[in-house]
Amino acid sequence: MSGKVSSAGVASEGHRYEAAESGSTRSKKADTKAGGSGREDWKPRNSDCEAVCRLLAEAHGGVPERRERLRGMTDDDDKGDDSGGLARECGEVELVLDGLVRTILSQHTSRANSIRSKLALDRRFGKGNYHAIRLASVPLISDTLQLARAGLAPSKAATIHALLNHIHQHIHPDLSLEFLRSLPDADAMQTLTSFKGVGPKTASCVMLFCLGRNFFPVDTHVFRITQALGWLPRPATRESAFRHLNQAIPDHLKYPLHMLIFQHAQRCPSCKRISSKPPDHQPLPNIVVPRIKANVGRKRSHIKSSPKPISITCPLAHLL
Repeated sequence: MSGKVSSAGVASEGHRYEAAESGSTRSKKADTKAGGSGREDWKPRNSDCEAVCRLLAEAHGGVPERRERLRGMTDDDDKGDDSGGLARECGEVELVLDGLVRTILSQHTSRANSIRSKLALDRRFGKGNYHAIRLASVPLISDTLQLARAGLAPSKAATIHALLNHIHQHIHPDLSLEFLRSLPDADAMQTLTSFKGVGPKTASCVMLFCLGRNFFPVDTHVFRITQALGWLPRPATRESAFRHLNQAIPDHLKYPLHMLIFQHAQRCPSCKRISSKPPDHQPLPNIVVPRIKANVGRKRSHIKSSPKPISITCPLAHLL
């Protein structure tokens, strides 16, 4: 069954993904829609997205650009490319399976912990040797992750082990998910979210970073900031936020806006204070925001601490 998905073994185990969620399909009429209607489901407008992207780019060194290899790349496009500097923990790597496993490791933990977890697996089983991990016991995988101080080690070990066995038995004996590159967005997303333990956030990260598709992952940081901006209908969950923003945000802004919001949420002292349920109309304090040196094409793994913060207010303060 190489390169094919067995619906009997996949679809029943995970999340369902609706085809209508793929891509930015919101009508352009949203930008001309009159205010004061009491409806929030049209937000953000294209102009809102462009404004936030511009403000954050000015504060954080420019607009992040996706590498050419990720713009709808195929297997042939990737040959000879050095992926050493890519945001590996987010799924931006050469092989789809490797990207998926790395993204699972990044769930509910820090970037440093997810990197340490992957290195621990490589040391124990061999670099990228997912066949050895599949043949190992779940307790051995869990112990390896726990020694690396990975968050939720037992759960992640079980998820990865089950994923590898399912791919081997029902999809491809060589543990390949490269066929996803040739699938339409909706089909690729449906396949990813059908795996147990892989939700919309993990799948959309693989879609954006590894497959080079126009998706807008919503993690904790993105959720906090977009909710504070008033971009989410109420009440909102992470999954409903993904469905809404993935359609509302223009395709050409999904990559840079995700990267900039993620980075800003971690760097801005005032935005760090925003909870997932912020009080209405609570102004942000004037706190310095670190600026970083411009680096076009940088990825999360390239972000370094700023030597000294510059005394400026949060660039989004007047919007929050």
